[in-house]
This record gives sequence, C-alpha cells and structure tokens, in this order.
Amino acid sequence: MSKIQILKTLIFLLFTAGSSCFVHAQKENNSYRKVGVRSYVGSVFVHSEDVENTSGARPYAIDIEWSKRFKGQTSWDLCRCYPTTGFVLGYQNYDNEILGSGAHVAYFVQYHFLQTSRLSPFIRGTGGVSYNSNPHDFTNNPHNESYSLPVNFSLQFAGGIEFQWKDQWIFDLSTSFNHISNGGLEQPNKGINWISLGLGAYFVPNFTPFMNRQDVQPKVYNDSPWFRRFEIYGSALSRTFEEKERFLVFGSTFLMGYYLSNLHSLLGGIEWNMDQSLARKIEVEELNKNHHRISVNVGHEFILGDFRFSQKIGTYVFDQLQENDRLYHKWGIAYLHNSGVLFGVEVKAHRHVAEMIVGKVAFQF
Repeated sequence: MSKIQILKTLIFLLFTAGSSCFVHAQKENNSYRKVGVRSYVGSVFVHSEDVENTSGARPYAIDIEWSKRFKGQTSWDLCRCYPTTGFVLGYQNYDNEILGSGAHVAYFVQYHFLQTSRLSPFIRGTGGVSYNSNPHDFTNNPHNESYSLPVNFSLQFAGGIEFQWKDQWIFDLSTSFNHISNGGLEQPNKGINWISLGLGAYFVPNFTPFMNRQDVQPKVYNDSPWFRRFEIYGSALSRTFEEKERFLVFGSTFLMGYYLSNLHSLLGGIEWNMDQSLARKIEVEELNKNHHRISVNVGHEFILGDFRFSQKIGTYVFDQLQENDRLYHKWGIAYLHNSGVLFGVEVKAHRHVAEMIVGKVAFQF
C-alpha cells in the first residue's frame, strides 16, 4: 500500500468512528459548538511522471468551519473519546494554470489525544466534494492528467496541536495531506496531492469543562466469536475504445470473520468479479480470454458501534486478461443493521491507482 493510500485509509477510519459518534451522540445535549476560520499553504506532491507539469505549484486555501465537540457519556461509551465533528466550506487555488482553482464543502472528524486537556494533539480526517475550474479537455486543457471532471471527491488528513485560550477561543497549528480525484469514474484521474501547513482560530460561545470517565465496554457478540458474511457489490466505470463508453461492474464475496475484541475482527474470503469493460477490451482486441476474475483476500475490521471500517489485501487466483497488478487493496465503510444486513461503500486500488468505488449490500450470519 502506498503512502497516499495509507493516509486515505486513516481518513476513512476517522470517518467511521466519527459518523458513529455523531449519530449516537445526538441523543444527548452535552457538547459545545465552535465557529472559525483556517488557512493553509503548501506544495504539490508529484507522485507520477504523468503529473510532472504540476511540479513547483504552491497551493493555498482558506476554510470556514462550523463544528461541535461532544463530551457526554454516549460519545464516551461509543468510541472512548470526545470527538469534534463539523462542516467546512472553502476555496483553494492550485497556483498552476493547468490545475486552476476550486471550492469545496466537506464533513470532518477530529480526535483529541488528551481528551480533557486545553492543550491537545489531534488527528483529523475531512471528506467531501470539490468543484474545480480546469478539468481535462482534449481541446482546451489537454495537459491536465490530474482530473477530468469538474466535481471530484475531496479528502484531507491532518495532524497538529490545539490550544484553548480562556473559555471562548481555540487556536491550532497543523500539517495536512490534501487529495482530490473522481475515484475512477472518468479518465485521466491521477489526482491532485499536496502537503500543507495550516493555522486556525475559532470562537467558542458555550464552553463547559470535560469529565473523566471509566473505560467499560460490553462484548460485541453473544455466543461464538465467529461470523460469516456474503457481500454483493456494483459500480460503473468509464473507458475509451473507439469512443468513450460506460460499463457496469458486478461482484460478490464470501467472508469468514473472527472477533478479536470489542474493537477488532479479522476477515478472510474469496471474491468473484465481472467487469464489462474487460469484456469490451477482449471484443475489440479479439482475444481468446475470459473477463471474469476470482481472488482471495484477508483483512481487518475496526468496530465502532454499528459501523465497520475494513482494510483488505488480496491477490487474483484466476485472471486471464491481467489488466491490473495481481495484488490489490481495498478499504471500506459499512453500517450494520440489527437485522444482520450491512450497507456500505468500498474503494479498490492497485498500488497508488484506484480501480473503482463500489456500493455494497452484505448479509451477516
């Protein structure tokens, strides 16, 4: 897994925990709000030869933030933390005529390592959508290999330190990794990656102190720690042969899992995949091959309330076309309903290149 994909994985981990805390913590009125502004400036990270034309760019951005920090028993029981969650509205300029500029709206989750301290290190994951001004165009902007749609997914992973001055003001200093791409919906899609340094200032109208609480957690299963899961997923991809076409992807996975603890489980499974774009390639190139693929994978799942965050690595055992690397990695988020049905999304990638984002339904028994 590349460094970029590891950072993306950490972002989704924060989202899993934060979303769960946010949904459950609405049952209690024990939080404080803050509003503020954060600015950051950085440097584009050139991760492949295709985006060498962005080298030397110094992007800058500014965000307006509305957020809430939970500090009640419900949040503590769910994630053993007092997280901050909220929304940002921002503008970014990529300092490069090929990349242009953009605006984004996103949701974030922030975790504080010293839960009750006024001086606290933190990590933060942010995800949303970004509108960008200069997508790839064969006529007007043919050299943009970074993004080809005006609307893209926006991700940020940040770490820093926060200081609360008196009861009404919070300041922070952070460093962050920023990324946009469309997840493989349209090509070219190498993405924009940049590293930045940021400063933030926030006003807190209703601060009250935190409480120290005991760490007690019930078991996540009743009888056996073993479970089984059958997943069905689908997606849509865009590829160009004689002309640009859109193709459907279908697949299914059978998994066995084992609960290691209240927060962790291990996964192992076998997966079947049918990609219509591969069938089209076989037709165009008149190949005598099969477009179906079978693979095996193993992984880990992080458990927070009704939410599951999974990370998997797999290898193909049947892949006649060999369009991608034999090894792949996947990460995803799913919500487990009390009926045993899961609903989620998952990203699949080969090294630093995302192949697809899929929606999935799974049945756990």
